[in-house]
Amino acid sequence: MAPGYFVGIGIARTEDDLPTARKTATQEALNDIALQVEARVFSQSRLQVAEGGEGMNQEYRSEIRTQTAEELAGVEIAGTYEDGEHCWVYARLSVEEFQRRRQEKTAQARQGALALFTQAQGQEPAAALALYLRALGPLQQGAGDPLRVE
Repeated sequence: MAPGYFVGIGIARTEDDLPTARKTATQEALNDIALQVEARVFSQSRLQVAEGGEGMNQEYRSEIRTQTAEELAGVEIAGTYEDGEHCWVYARLSVEEFQRRRQEKTAQARQGALALFTQAQGQEPAAALALYLRALGPLQQGAGDPLRVE
Protein backbone atom coordinates (compact mmCIF):
# COMPACT_ATOMS: atom_id res chain seq x y z
CA MET A 1 0.00 0.00 0.00
CA ALA A 2 0.98 3.64 -0.36
CA PRO A 3 2.62 5.13 2.75
CA GLY A 4 0.68 8.07 4.16
CA TYR A 5 -2.59 7.12 2.47
CA PHE A 6 -5.69 5.09 3.12
CA VAL A 7 -6.06 3.17 -0.13
CA GLY A 8 -9.19 1.70 -1.66
CA ILE A 9 -9.53 -0.46 -4.74
CA GLY A 10 -12.89 -1.26 -6.26
CA ILE A 11 -13.81 -3.60 -9.06
CA ALA A 12 -17.06 -4.17 -10.91
CA ARG A 13 -18.19 -6.16 -13.94
CA THR A 14 -19.07 -3.93 -16.87
CA GLU A 15 -21.83 -6.19 -18.27
CA ASP A 16 -22.62 -3.75 -21.12
CA ASP A 17 -23.13 -0.82 -18.74
CA LEU A 18 -19.83 1.01 -18.24
CA PRO A 19 -21.23 4.06 -16.34
CA THR A 20 -22.89 1.81 -13.75
CA ALA A 21 -19.73 -0.30 -13.47
CA ARG A 22 -17.64 2.84 -12.87
CA LYS A 23 -20.06 4.00 -10.19
CA THR A 24 -20.08 0.57 -8.51
CA ALA A 25 -16.28 0.27 -8.63
CA THR A 26 -15.90 3.78 -7.20
CA GLN A 27 -18.31 2.91 -4.37
CA GLU A 28 -16.34 -0.28 -3.70
CA ALA A 29 -13.11 1.73 -3.47
CA LEU A 30 -14.75 4.23 -1.08
CA ASN A 31 -16.09 1.37 1.03
CA ASP A 32 -12.60 -0.09 1.16
CA ILE A 33 -11.28 3.21 2.54
CA ALA A 34 -14.29 3.55 4.86
CA LEU A 35 -13.49 0.19 6.45
CA GLN A 36 -9.96 1.39 7.20
CA VAL A 37 -11.18 4.71 8.59
CA GLU A 38 -13.82 2.96 10.70
CA ALA A 39 -11.23 0.64 12.17
CA ARG A 40 -9.06 3.58 13.15
CA VAL A 41 -11.76 5.99 14.26
CA PHE A 42 -14.16 3.76 16.17
CA SER A 43 -13.45 0.88 18.49
CA GLN A 44 -16.68 -0.80 17.48
CA SER A 45 -18.53 -1.14 14.24
CA ARG A 46 -22.16 -1.84 13.49
CA LEU A 47 -23.49 -4.29 10.99
CA GLN A 48 -27.07 -3.89 9.89
CA VAL A 49 -28.21 -6.76 7.73
CA ALA A 50 -31.29 -6.60 5.57
CA GLU A 51 -32.08 -9.05 2.84
CA GLY A 52 -33.28 -7.42 -0.33
CA GLY A 53 -32.89 -7.37 -4.07
CA GLU A 54 -29.31 -6.12 -3.80
CA GLY A 55 -28.34 -8.70 -1.18
CA MET A 56 -26.96 -8.36 2.30
CA ASN A 57 -23.75 -6.57 1.33
CA GLN A 58 -25.50 -3.50 -0.08
CA GLU A 59 -27.12 -2.67 3.27
CA TYR A 60 -23.76 -2.91 5.04
CA ARG A 61 -22.12 -0.54 2.56
CA SER A 62 -24.92 1.94 2.96
CA GLU A 63 -24.38 1.95 6.73
CA ILE A 64 -20.65 2.58 6.37
CA ARG A 65 -21.19 5.39 3.90
CA THR A 66 -23.58 7.08 6.32
CA GLN A 67 -21.22 6.75 9.27
CA THR A 68 -18.11 7.95 7.46
CA ALA A 69 -19.41 10.38 4.83
CA GLU A 70 -17.76 13.35 6.53
CA GLU A 71 -14.60 11.34 7.23
CA LEU A 72 -14.21 10.59 3.52
CA ALA A 73 -14.05 14.23 2.47
CA GLY A 74 -10.83 14.63 0.53
CA VAL A 75 -10.79 11.20 -1.14
CA GLU A 76 -9.26 11.39 -4.58
CA ILE A 77 -9.69 8.96 -7.44
CA ALA A 78 -6.06 8.30 -8.33
CA GLY A 79 -6.66 5.99 -11.27
CA THR A 80 -9.07 3.83 -13.21
CA TYR A 81 -8.67 0.90 -15.58
CA GLU A 82 -11.21 -0.75 -17.81
CA ASP A 83 -11.10 -3.83 -19.98
CA GLY A 84 -13.86 -5.71 -21.74
CA GLU A 85 -15.19 -7.32 -18.55
CA HIS A 86 -14.23 -5.19 -15.54
CA CYS A 87 -13.70 -1.67 -14.32
CA TRP A 88 -11.17 -0.95 -11.55
CA VAL A 89 -10.98 2.22 -9.48
CA TYR A 90 -8.03 3.20 -7.29
CA ALA A 91 -8.89 5.79 -4.62
CA ARG A 92 -6.81 7.24 -1.82
CA LEU A 93 -7.18 9.52 1.17
CA SER A 94 -4.20 11.29 2.71
CA VAL A 95 -3.76 10.20 6.33
CA GLU A 96 -2.31 13.63 7.12
CA GLU A 97 -5.32 15.43 5.59
CA PHE A 98 -7.69 13.02 7.31
CA GLN A 99 -6.06 13.70 10.69
CA ARG A 100 -6.10 17.47 10.09
CA ARG A 101 -9.84 17.40 9.33
CA ARG A 102 -10.42 15.16 12.34
CA GLN A 103 -8.58 17.61 14.60
CA GLU A 104 -10.62 20.52 13.27
CA LYS A 105 -13.83 18.60 13.88
CA THR A 106 -12.70 17.69 17.40
CA ALA A 107 -11.80 21.32 18.16
CA GLN A 108 -15.24 22.46 17.00
CA ALA A 109 -16.87 19.76 19.14
CA ARG A 110 -14.89 20.91 22.17
CA GLN A 111 -15.89 24.53 21.61
CA GLY A 112 -19.56 23.63 21.18
CA ALA A 113 -19.63 21.44 24.28
CA LEU A 114 -17.73 23.95 26.38
CA ALA A 115 -20.09 26.75 25.33
CA LEU A 116 -23.10 24.71 26.45
CA PHE A 117 -21.46 23.63 29.71
CA THR A 118 -20.50 27.25 30.43
CA GLN A 119 -24.03 28.41 29.66
CA ALA A 120 -25.39 25.80 32.11
CA GLN A 121 -23.41 27.23 35.03
CA GLY A 122 -25.61 29.18 37.42
CA GLN A 123 -28.83 27.92 35.84
CA GLU A 124 -31.57 26.20 37.77
CA PRO A 125 -31.11 22.40 37.83
CA ALA A 126 -33.73 21.62 35.16
CA ALA A 127 -32.38 24.24 32.74
CA ALA A 128 -28.78 23.20 33.47
CA LEU A 129 -29.60 19.55 32.86
CA ALA A 130 -31.13 20.39 29.48
CA LEU A 131 -27.96 22.27 28.49
CA TYR A 132 -25.73 19.43 29.73
CA LEU A 133 -27.71 16.98 27.62
CA ARG A 134 -27.42 19.23 24.57
CA ALA A 135 -23.65 19.33 25.15
CA LEU A 136 -23.51 15.59 24.58
CA GLY A 137 -24.31 16.15 20.88
CA PRO A 138 -21.07 17.99 20.10
CA LEU A 139 -19.16 15.48 22.21
CA GLN A 140 -20.47 12.67 19.96
CA GLN A 141 -19.05 14.44 16.92
CA GLY A 142 -15.58 13.79 18.26
CA ALA A 143 -16.25 10.08 18.83
CA GLY A 144 -12.99 8.21 18.91
CA ASP A 145 -11.06 11.26 20.06
CA PRO A 146 -10.68 12.11 23.72
CA LEU A 147 -12.72 15.17 24.64
CA ARG A 148 -12.56 16.60 28.11
CA VAL A 149 -14.57 19.48 29.42
CA GLU A 150 -14.02 20.78 32.95
